[in-house]
Amino acid sequence: MMQKITLSKLLAVWLLVPLFLVVLADPSMGTSGEDLTALKEGWGWPVVVIPPKGGWGSPEGDSVKWALRTAEMEVSLRHGGVHGRDVVFMYPNLNGPEDALKRLQIWRAIGVGVILCFDQGPIMEALIRACRERGPSLILSDGEDISLRSPSGPPWRYLFSLGFFRNYRANALAQLATRGNLKPAIISDRYDPDMESGTEATYRLLSGRFRGLRTFWLMGRGDVNFRYRLAEASADGAVVIVSWLDSLSSVSLWRTAKSYKLPVEIWHAAPPNHQILKEADGLLYVDGDLLLASRTKELNDLRWKIIRTTRREVRDLVMAGKSYAMGVWVIRAHETAGTNRADVLVSHLASTREVPLLGEMLSINPVTHRPLKRTFGVIRVSGKAPSLHSTLSITSNSVEE
Repeated sequence: MMQKITLSKLLAVWLLVPLFLVVLADPSMGTSGEDLTALKEGWGWPVVVIPPKGGWGSPEGDSVKWALRTAEMEVSLRHGGVHGRDVVFMYPNLNGPEDALKRLQIWRAIGVGVILCFDQGPIMEALIRACRERGPSLILSDGEDISLRSPSGPPWRYLFSLGFFRNYRANALAQLATRGNLKPAIISDRYDPDMESGTEATYRLLSGRFRGLRTFWLMGRGDVNFRYRLAEASADGAVVIVSWLDSLSSVSLWRTAKSYKLPVEIWHAAPPNHQILKEADGLLYVDGDLLLASRTKELNDLRWKIIRTTRREVRDLVMAGKSYAMGVWVIRAHETAGTNRADVLVSHLASTREVPLLGEMLSINPVTHRPLKRTFGVIRVSGKAPSLHSTLSITSNSVEE
């Protein structure tokens, strides 16, 4: 019996050590100058970071890396670290989703408890499917187009996001209309399921406040009924048009209203394309990143923090702010969990507090796996440029996914 136990242990070590050595030796696993000494010597807890679309050499990727390195060094320089260990961020280069899934087996074997994902394409989608039930925990930097909810209702156990689901814009615009007692009408594309979801959320939020609220269904920017729908909405008493069309179509609505001198404002509710929307002077929409970009003091404070810590200058401070927040989130979860075991760490990720995001202090909501509350910017186009009009705070559990 003792011989069997010894052989099984030896076999486990024999299988695990090569995997660990592969991670440390493979140049594609760590090409960004990170110090892997803590992992080699067994006193580091690894966290994998998936790069944004442009890779680690892009302004976004470079900013992610050095912001996370700042969070990592702040802990490693502190007496005692995290329970006597370092949290070590690793920056692999990946050749598509198939490569990511192959690496995932290695990451699990060496004890990776968290993956931070800045990709928003096929690699992200593959990792969501692979990690959401089995782990390790996957934290999305944006998550606007991804519902974290499982078919049974609650969020997938191992899936998290720093961002809110896209329907938060319905909540924001409903707040604005209600505060100003501005009667709205909704215009949307019946054949776009994403737009339909936002439209329904907007209707539910506004129908109790505004009697006779109407939704007008169009077929995108090629629909010839723009003028007639706008005129009908205006005749019905609407002073605001909440547009769940794409950015080009919302600009077409704005042009139509302007050409025919219809007394309605256009509020764009779908995810914005800033370059397109800047053509529509007076148009209003909601965005999170533009608010972060307006926080000059907080951006400058982070810039100097990164310079002092790493001697590096970053080129995308908004991205750096998000990645620094995610790094602190992960490190604090390791501190409270006292381990990097994915099945233990996950509950601590779901209840982390004091996550700093460029002037906001976030707490994670265990019911939504997103921040409990975030502040967003209400943007008004003025002189072909976005201008911060006001801000609104929204709770994640009020947003339909």
